[in-house]
Amino acid sequence: MTTNLVTNRIIKENLRINHGVSASPFGDCFVAFNDNLIIKIAFLPKKSDLELVKSELLSQIKPNSLSQNYAGAKKIISDIFNQKSAKYSLNLDGTDFQIKVWQALMKIPKGSTACYEDIAKAIGKPKAVRAVGTAVSKNKIAFLIPCHRIIRKNGDIGQYRWGATIKEKILKLEQQ
Repeated sequence: MTTNLVTNRIIKENLRINHGVSASPFGDCFVAFNDNLIIKIAFLPKKSDLELVKSELLSQIKPNSLSQNYAGAKKIISDIFNQKSAKYSLNLDGTDFQIKVWQALMKIPKGSTACYEDIAKAIGKPKAVRAVGTAVSKNKIAFLIPCHRIIRKNGDIGQYRWGATIKEKILKLEQQ
C-alpha cells in the first residue's frame, strides 16, 4: 500500500468526513476519512473508547458533516492490514516540528524500532528528546504513522496510547 503525506492545516472546516469501525488484527479499529484521505486511525481496546475517539476528532476538525460509513471503513482497514495495493493520503495536521517527527517515524523500517533520541537526531534536533516524545504522542494516524516502533532507549517496549499489549502484537507481527 502506498501513502501520500498531505500536510494540511487547512483541512479543518467544511469537510465531509466519513467514519467507521472495523476489525483489525489488533482488535477494533476506528478510521475517519474523506475519499482517499485518511484523517484519523485509532485502535479501540474498549468499546467505550469509540466515543472518546470521535470526541477527539471533533475537537481537532470542525466538519461540515460527520457520517457513519462502515463499508468504507471496512475497506480501508482491510487495505491497510492486508497490505492491499491501494493509495491513500494521510492528513498530517500538526506543527512543523510534529510533522518532521511523524515523517521520521515513517522512515523507520518495518520490523525495526527506534528510541526518542534516535528520532531527535534524525530531525536535526538532538536535544529535543522530550519534545519528540510529545510529538509522537500527538500522532492521530495509528499504525500508518508507526509510533508503535518507538521503544525506550534501554530496550523496554514502553507505553502506547492503545496499550502495551497492542503495541507488542504489532511489533511481533512486523518482525515476522
